[in-house]
Amino acid sequence: VMMQFCAWFGISLAKLLLELKYYDDAGRVKPAVILICCVVFLCRSILLFAISFTLRQDNGDLLGLFYPEKHYLGMLLGLPALIAYLLIVFRETMVKRQYYWLFYCIKPLFLISCVLDIGLHYYLAKAHYWQFSWSIALSLLLDSLICFYLFKDRHLSLLISDWSKPSSPN
Repeated sequence: VMMQFCAWFGISLAKLLLELKYYDDAGRVKPAVILICCVVFLCRSILLFAISFTLRQDNGDLLGLFYPEKHYLGMLLGLPALIAYLLIVFRETMVKRQYYWLFYCIKPLFLISCVLDIGLHYYLAKAHYWQFSWSIALSLLLDSLICFYLFKDRHLSLLISDWSKPSSPN
């Protein structure tokens, strides 16, 4: 099966570094599910903002639950991760227009968003005089895990290197 897949799409077996389920129909590496979960976590404030405006009654109540001190700065901090996600979603358009260099921006955009989120939670912890808060602790833990994932994941590195060069014609 692997030999047929490689023959159909003109890929050498040496290029096939992941399982077949991680490749799309064109033979390019697909984004991992955990990467999409990272996007959802880093863009949580933007998602909450969008959900709060879809509810007709008291838009501020949902936002007040997660951001009691009106720290809407989180929406700006999730913007780099949202831009990186949009690069992932519109990858076919970027490939057709030959904007391959934009794919090198995916990892730095995620890292910027993650570091800024860590900085915001550090500021919130300092503003509360370092009293323990589950929300701040869990957010810092998940941000740290996302940073570790972004630095160490081989799938993301292969995805970026695969997308950032033109595909060979069949």
